[in-house]
Amino acid sequence: MLIQYSRKLQEKAHQSRQETGAITVFLALVLILIISVSLSLLQSAYIQASKSAARLISYAGIDSLFGEYNEELLLNWNVFGLDTAPDSGGGPEERLENRYLDYLSYHIDMEKGLDKGHRNPVRYLWDGNEAEITALMLMTDEEGAPFRNQLSDFMQEKYGIKFAEQLLDLEIQAGQLDEQKTTVTEREESNKDTINSLKNQLEEAGEEAGEEADFSEIENTTADVEKIKAMSVLNVVLEDPEAVSNKKIQTDDLVSNRELLKGYGECPQSGDRNEALDKVLFSEYLMSHYTNYRAAPEDDIPRGLDYEIEYILAGEDSDIANLENVTSRLLLIREGANFAYLCTDSARLSEAEALAVATAGLFGVPALVTALKWAFVLAWAYIESILDVRTLLAGGKVPIIKESGDWESGLSEIVDFSTGSFRIRSQSDKGADYETYLRIMMYLQGIRGETMRALDLCETSIKVGGDPDFRIDQVVVGAVIRNNWSISGKYSYEFSVSYRY
Repeated sequence: MLIQYSRKLQEKAHQSRQETGAITVFLALVLILIISVSLSLLQSAYIQASKSAARLISYAGIDSLFGEYNEELLLNWNVFGLDTAPDSGGGPEERLENRYLDYLSYHIDMEKGLDKGHRNPVRYLWDGNEAEITALMLMTDEEGAPFRNQLSDFMQEKYGIKFAEQLLDLEIQAGQLDEQKTTVTEREESNKDTINSLKNQLEEAGEEAGEEADFSEIENTTADVEKIKAMSVLNVVLEDPEAVSNKKIQTDDLVSNRELLKGYGECPQSGDRNEALDKVLFSEYLMSHYTNYRAAPEDDIPRGLDYEIEYILAGEDSDIANLENVTSRLLLIREGANFAYLCTDSARLSEAEALAVATAGLFGVPALVTALKWAFVLAWAYIESILDVRTLLAGGKVPIIKESGDWESGLSEIVDFSTGSFRIRSQSDKGADYETYLRIMMYLQGIRGETMRALDLCETSIKVGGDPDFRIDQVVVGAVIRNNWSISGKYSYEFSVSYRY
């Protein structure tokens, strides 16, 4: 009995020892699993922390890179641009990549830039980074769109959207003036053809009847106007043409004429652009920051030409040529508006018709009288336009749309205008000044051509100011950089960062 009890005790003890051994192995497996998961989580956290740090450092690097903007462009012309100077070696991409990697190197080598003997206790989590520019935008890309957009945003922020809406109203008036200008040009051509055709018919009829038709009185009546039109416009509209600036620039190597560097890829921008708004705001920026015949420079910015707005409109190589081009176009704009008004003034139309009857009534051809009437009306509108442009260039104002009381010239001046003394319109505070008409002319012109010529003047200014090698098509306004970080030599992390002024 005792022996059996002893055996039972031994069996229980043996069983107890077996159960204790089984629990120890299980705990060991659980501990191994816990440690494995913990190490995996630590490694994952280590990798994610390294990725986050790599992103932060990369964004800091590209921010630092584009913080090297050209100060002269910002201070004088209100635009941000990163100058990749031609003496830096390589193209814009190489300089940007090298400067970008240099900024990152201070984070990869934490002791870089420190005094000798000083050690930084902080250690980096990565082995290095490779960088490649995948998109690059230059100031002159898309016919100067980055330049134009920055300045449009600047003007909108400075003056607000209400100001821009007022400018849009002026643009509508500009469109009406353009239509009137086209109408008067077409009417002049068709009326000349009509008169010439009728004269030929009368000459042929006279030859058949053995008589010679005398058109001297008809020709003499409008001869003075034709004589004025053949003259240099500056001699007609300026009392002292010799006082015009004689500055000239070399246009062969300007932005608008030379082959430019091109960016590539797509640099993201925030929101869509309103082209109509951009146009009027950019034009207003030009009017407020570039000089013209009536607005001398009030700053110490070096300038290649005195009449910069006239250059933007005309693109000639001298102040004289640009002013002559602009005044000719301004004369045509006013002629169209004046002719449109005369067509609504029954009293003045009757006056022109009476003169036509007195001049050509003897021929007994109603069509010739009608054609001559419109020739007088067109000549009268031109004489009035000369007075308008003279007034504008002298600093006065001229209504865009005239009323009867705004009319200045008389029909008799068609005959004796060229022999009379130089005069302008009666002084009045009513109407638009020369600069407003320049705005109208810019609204009528393609904005891309204006942008490139504005860049001409911007580049010329910096060259004249002491940097002869400056080229604005090497100025970067945006980039996308692809990064490939190596973490502990085992993992790579690829992503892109971008920046755009």
